[in-house]
Amino acid sequence: MGEFKSGISKVNKPKIESSSNQNIEMIFDHCFEISEIAENDIIPVGGESMFSAKVNVTAIADFENLKDFFVKTRKLAEGYNLIKIEKQLVAQGVNINPEIFAKLIAFSRSYDEQFPYNPQGANSRQKIYEEKDIKISDVFRLNSAECAEISALAQVYLQNESIQSRYFSGEVCWNKDGENLESEAHSFILLEDGDKTYIYDPANPFTLPNGKFPSLYTIDKDFNSEVRQGQKRLVTAKNIISDQEAYFGVNNQTYIDPERHIV
Repeated sequence: MGEFKSGISKVNKPKIESSSNQNIEMIFDHCFEISEIAENDIIPVGGESMFSAKVNVTAIADFENLKDFFVKTRKLAEGYNLIKIEKQLVAQGVNINPEIFAKLIAFSRSYDEQFPYNPQGANSRQKIYEEKDIKISDVFRLNSAECAEISALAQVYLQNESIQSRYFSGEVCWNKDGENLESEAHSFILLEDGDKTYIYDPANPFTLPNGKFPSLYTIDKDFNSEVRQGQKRLVTAKNIISDQEAYFGVNNQTYIDPERHIV
């Protein structure tokens, strides 16, 4: 989620400061979900202190200033062969709508083209958020976005494309082997297709010989209910391309016991 702390305290219940977004639901500790992002909403991107319960580092959603990205990405998606994509998905055992997957491919490739990797991005992002009233387009203009901003961009893109999705600011554990497991703050997307929920991680696309592909995970558990039990809980997710597992959900930056906290 970047250099910012998650605004976590083991004692105090966290809260989001100075947010006009009525679509935010606090889930557990610092973790929250946004059902819809509107223009000029205040988007929390972290907390400035690990000793505070406040999620008080924010950006103003001014995605109108990024409309060229959305236009180019839509045009790119419209050029894909959906029959070919569907065959590839079936071969992977994935039943997601090929039109949705085409739009995710377009996002990954359009983002890579318009905002290529910036080795100085983390440092410049930190400096950006030292100012007040930061607009999210400022972060993209300086090519310094990380998972919080990239997932917000993906959420607005999916909204524009009439795809059911929600922005989730939670935690992820990439490997459950070993002792004293830790998760890290991470923002991602919960994507709905029919009665199935997928986890889409727009900040971590796959690079294959024929281009960028989205990191999309299948889950067997009911993510929505699992993370709303008032305790740390990570849900097992399987990447449709690599078959690797990762564990997404909520935590309070304490150690994870796989037997108790991963389902």
